[in-house]
Amino acid sequence: MIFVLQIYERVFERHFLVATDEMYKAEGQQLSVELEVPQYLAHVNQRLCEEHERVIHYLDNNTKYGSRKKMLIGF
Repeated sequence: MIFVLQIYERVFERHFLVATDEMYKAEGQQLSVELEVPQYLAHVNQRLCEEHERVIHYLDNNTKYGSRKKMLIGF
């Protein structure tokens, strides 16, 4: 329905990607202080897998690339 109304990109996607960026930046900053490098990298790998599954099931194909990019930049 949101695709039919052509509001996905204008309303949802932009806000979703901004929120995703903010969330991963905050998490990355916190975990870079708390974890050793191997644990940090394992966590990032786990989050990549989780994000991949999330975008496959819930988001438009174009959004999946943006959300992964935001996640990697944040970490």
